[in-house]
Amino acid sequence: MSDERSIRAEKASLRERVLAGRGALGDSHRARASEVIRARVAALERVGTARRVAAYATFGDEVDLDGLIEGLLEAGVEVCLPFVDDDGVGLARVEGLEGLVKGYRGVREPAPEGRERVDPASLDVALVPGVAFDRRGGRLGYGGGHLDRLLALLGEEVAVVGIAYADQIVDAVPREPHDVTVDTIITEDDTLSVRR
Repeated sequence: MSDERSIRAEKASLRERVLAGRGALGDSHRARASEVIRARVAALERVGTARRVAAYATFGDEVDLDGLIEGLLEAGVEVCLPFVDDDGVGLARVEGLEGLVKGYRGVREPAPEGRERVDPASLDVALVPGVAFDRRGGRLGYGGGHLDRLLALLGEEVAVVGIAYADQIVDAVPREPHDVTVDTIITEDDTLSVRR
């Protein structure tokens, strides 16, 4: 088996194991953990001073950031959410969560009508989900590569913050050359500065 195929097989195995564990956490645990994580994210200095933040609309049993997004919008912060279209993945500014529509794989995204692409390099902070993270900033996504392609367009000054439950932190995430790392990881237990 080639190195590339071996890494992909490792990723698939890790993805299956971590997603099963995340799914088994239970609704009440996820709700309590999400509340703590939202508070930790809001307390980050880079978030507190940000003018433009990319986030994600919660899907399935991911950490729920909806309340944080609403708070950022109320504070006058520009919030951008990802979407997938014929041109690939992009970001668009949102005014609220009520206008989102189901997009690629059923993930909520900004509606196509009136959607304008935002330059990812213009962000101050990007809040990113993942299946698993390691303490060196490795991030395992869902396998489509969309978010990695978007993160590759960020400017060097953009703070990339991984959002996860504590159970999603693993010893090592297998990496391929195109995989993008994060600067900070926030869980209900800790705010982890990445050791590179």
